[in-house]
This record gives sequence, structure tokens and C-alpha cells, in this order.
Amino acid sequence: MSLFHDPFGRARLPTGYTREHRIRLLREVADALIAGRRASRQAELFIGSAFDAWLREGGGIGALERDFLRVTPPRGSRRTPAEILRHEAHRDERENTHDEGDFLQHD
Repeated sequence: MSLFHDPFGRARLPTGYTREHRIRLLREVADALIAGRRASRQAELFIGSAFDAWLREGGGIGALERDFLRVTPPRGSRRTPAEILRHEAHRDERENTHDEGDFLQHD
């Protein structure tokens, strides 16, 4: 068994990783692959371990999302990964706009 899996074959994460954090790691790896560059070591280990465990253990694509990446929303939640990333992007835009406003006020 790889060092990067828990006893159940899932990607092992440090304590405190939230669903939102796992989704950000997925986004980071996707962006890096599209841009032809490397993601952070943390993101690469998480995604690589999840894919490795899924390929060894088998199962459908739903198992990848649910059991290995662990990004499936809780029962009744409508917060899809896309919704979470949209919310974070809007939050970042608001913070940048606020920061730019503070900078301009201090001139």
C-alpha cells in the first residue's frame, strides 16, 4: 500500500482538510495541467493518490468522487464543486475590489 493512502485505500489528507479545500486542490491541478505546468506538491499528492487508489480498487466514476476524492456534497446540499468555486471567485473579486479601494483612498 502506498504511503499516501489511508487503511481504506482513500487519499490520505492532513487533519482539517474540508470538502472546499479538496475542491480547490482539484481546481489547482486542473489549471496546472491545462497551462502545462506543475501544481503544488500537496495538490499533486492528493490527486495522484486518489487516482491511484481508484484505479487499484476499481469502481465507477461516482466512487472516485465519493470515496477517493471525497468531494460529494452532503445529503440535501446543492453546493456542487462548481458552485463552491464560483462563490470563492466572487469573494476574491470583492476582496480585490475592496483592497483597490483602500489603496486609492490612501493616496
